[in-house]
Formats: sequence, C-alpha cells, structure tokens
Amino acid sequence: MWFKGSGLGGPWKRLMNGIKSIADRINSELKRRLPNQRKTQRTKLALLVSTMLDVRSANLMDLAAALPREADRTDMRYQWITRLLGNPLVISDEIMEPFSREVLEQAAANGAPVTLILDQSKMSDRHQVLMLALRWGERALPLAWRVEEARLGSTPRRRCSTRSLSGCPDRPRSG
Repeated sequence: MWFKGSGLGGPWKRLMNGIKSIADRINSELKRRLPNQRKTQRTKLALLVSTMLDVRSANLMDLAAALPREADRTDMRYQWITRLLGNPLVISDEIMEPFSREVLEQAAANGAPVTLILDQSKMSDRHQVLMLALRWGERALPLAWRVEEARLGSTPRRRCSTRSLSGCPDRPRSG
C-alpha cells in the first residue's frame, strides 16, 4: 500500500483504517438516502467525505495527501479526486437534497424562524462560489452551492444579480 513506505508504520495504518471505517458508515447512509445512486459514485464520495472530515479541509492537495488509496504519488490521488468531482453524473443537488431537507425540517420543527445565509466567496482569480446555508447556532450548514467561472470584465455582483440559480424562479435582469 502507498503508506507502507511512509515510515509512519502502525499509527499511519490505523489512521487510514479509521478513515475507511467512517467511509463505510457514510456509504451506508448514502445508500439509505439515495437508493438509486451508482455504487461506485457512492463509495468514492463516502471515501472523499470521510477524508475531508479527518483532514478538516476542502483543499484538494490536503485531501489527496490523506486519501487512503493505493497510489504511489499524491498527484495520482489528486487526479482521482478531480475526476470524481468533475464527473457529470455526480450531481451535488441530488446528493445534498435529502440531507438539506432533513436539516430544514428539523430547524423548522419547533416553530422558530429559520435563518438562511447566502454567502459569496472568491475561491480564485477564476472561480466564485455562491452558497446557501442554514444558520444553526454559531454554525452555517450548507444546503446548496454553485461554482461559477468568472468571465473577463464581469463582477461577481453583476453575474449573480443577472443569473438565476437552477430551481429558482427567473428574476428580472437589472439594467
């Protein structure tokens, strides 16, 4: 296995087994909530999510370094992640929907107002992220997000005000 030569021995192997154990539980939950999802997608997503929980980062290089896959180099594990995330059959809205629905139902169950947060972040010179989240105490629980590639000469504010998110009613374009 790729971690055998790391010099870390037993502790490293136990850590990788811990990530895989969590991935198995996530896989079971995904299967329960998304019974029609392909097994390969489900197992890969579960492994990536459990690695992300362990690393506590969304940085792809951090994830690739910790991903428990039998690959000799980090760049090969990075490529595995980018292929999974770039797969057009892995539709985040469909994956998030049952989880988002449950979180919103729980938040509204006691009759208190539900606070939604819309956050826009610049991820790089080329990418912007628009995320809808539920405020839960001092946390923001993501419900949905969109990543857009910036176009030359456009500002994020103008792009977001003139484009509708899928599933949302069309808004009039600003002049």
